Amino acid sequence: MYGKVPLESLVKLTEVTFKSMIEAFKAKNSILLRHIIEFFLDIKMQDGRRNFIMLYEQYDMEVSRLLDSIENNLMCAGDASEHDPECISLVLKFLHSLVELKLSKLVPFYERLVRISLGWLQSEAVSTQALVILRTIALQDVGASILEPILNSNNSLSLLLLELEHKTDEIPTNLEYNKKLSSLMELLLSLLKVASLKEKVLSIVKEGHVFKIFNPLLGDKSPRHRANDVDTTSKEAVTLYIISLTLIYEMSKYSVVWEEVYSSLIQHKQMHMVLAQGFYGGSAHTRNFILGLASSSNFPRESLAATMVEIQPTIQLETKSENNLQHTDSFYIPTMSVAQSEKLEEVLSKLREAVNQNNLLNSATSDVMELYEYKLASMGHAERAAVASVEAASQRCTHLQHRIAQLTAELSRTHQLLFHSQQCQGDLTKDRDSLLERNRELANRLEAEKGRSKAVTSQLLIKERYLQEKEQMLEETSKKLKEVDAMRISLDEQNGALKSVISKLELNLGKMEKAYKKKDELYVSANANVDHMKSQITQMEKQLLQTQAELSTKSEQLAEVTSELLCKKQIIDTITQLTNANH
Repeated sequence: MYGKVPLESLVKLTEVTFKSMIEAFKAKNSILLRHIIEFFLDIKMQDGRRNFIMLYEQYDMEVSRLLDSIENNLMCAGDASEHDPECISLVLKFLHSLVELKLSKLVPFYERLVRISLGWLQSEAVSTQALVILRTIALQDVGASILEPILNSNNSLSLLLLELEHKTDEIPTNLEYNKKLSSLMELLLSLLKVASLKEKVLSIVKEGHVFKIFNPLLGDKSPRHRANDVDTTSKEAVTLYIISLTLIYEMSKYSVVWEEVYSSLIQHKQMHMVLAQGFYGGSAHTRNFILGLASSSNFPRESLAATMVEIQPTIQLETKSENNLQHTDSFYIPTMSVAQSEKLEEVLSKLREAVNQNNLLNSATSDVMELYEYKLASMGHAERAAVASVEAASQRCTHLQHRIAQLTAELSRTHQLLFHSQQCQGDLTKDRDSLLERNRELANRLEAEKGRSKAVTSQLLIKERYLQEKEQMLEETSKKLKEVDAMRISLDEQNGALKSVISKLELNLGKMEKAYKKKDELYVSANANVDHMKSQITQMEKQLLQTQAELSTKSEQLAEVTSELLCKKQIIDTITQLTNANH
């Protein structure tokens, strides 16, 4: 109470905490387990020396035994009981406080912690704490092999996302469910920052998940028609929306689809309200997320500033109410009676005289004992006064808690109505501006149409005259048209006759084509015969030339023989004449 606890005592406390915690867990005594863990965490937080657990050399062995107890909880105490989820949640809370210290001896146990946490994600009582442990491990520089099982398609995390995507009604907005979804979104945000897991995170997170989360805030339903348990203004709901928006912003750096989703969400008036509430009443962790969003190019700085100014009176009223709730009625009960006070002053006077005279040893022991008894009586009176004050404060607190619950529900409905009315006001303002602009355009167009109407009237007179002329021309044209119709009828008759002639000609043409084909065939065969005859003629000409050559030779020979014969004939005739002359 008056100084820091010695390190030896803290080490002893750590040893006793591990042993007592394992025994309470095996006995399924959730109440005792809660007292042990909360006491240890309070001491660790108040002392300031968070790493004193490292002085307990066997803490890694104790953590291993604790993990064995979790993995074998059914065998450690027979059948599982209804206290199992609560006990598991408390132990995971204790282990999370150790994981936050980034102790090197605990890194080998991370894989088992991930497996255990994934196994309890389906339990409502444990899922939030399990997601917190997974998120804290993911934020540390651990191997991808430890984190990869978290994103497997057959584990409980995928089932959580699938359940969120296929919810037909609005998701619950109670405190625990908001904490669970916040832890889930923050886990995905941590995994997105791991380079080897980035693509897998982008593939498993769907737009439907985001729409389900933001539907209670941005849904089309009027707040008057929503369920009574829909609370979008609580601290947990605001934290959920800010973490989810941060996850979308980080994914928008890698995907055009998510960039469009982020740009659409960040422009809503309700989101400006959420960011303003986060600035005013959020934790340092939440405000850090908002400052991270402020670095985006399309962050609505002016709209957010206007919204913060708008809700500032409401925030100040809530702060004033919270401060008033902290003041409880105090009861003053006198610690002792007037006689007891006078007697105490008499004893103290004697002791002061003895002290001044350095004669304290000669003072009666009875006086000291009497003073001690007065002290005990005073402490008893003080204790009774404190008990009475606590009871009165408890009653007052209970009354105020009921009042707070009513006012919180009323404030939530009021916020929802305010969001809805502001959204409707914004839409009506846009519609009014568009209608005014449309009205001005129509007025300008009306003036222009009036001027055009005058010009059109003068043109109409000209057009009427022109129309009369055209009607006369139309009558003449009608007469000509009748003549043309008569000519068309006669031409149609001639056309029919021509068609019959053409059909006959087509028949004749078909016959002629057949004859022509036959002539072509005969022509081809004749050409073949001609070619054959030409070859024969060529051969005959060659033979004729040879024959002529032979004939010329024979003619020469014949001429010679003829000349010889003539000579011989002349000789014979001469001989014959001579013979006749002799006779």
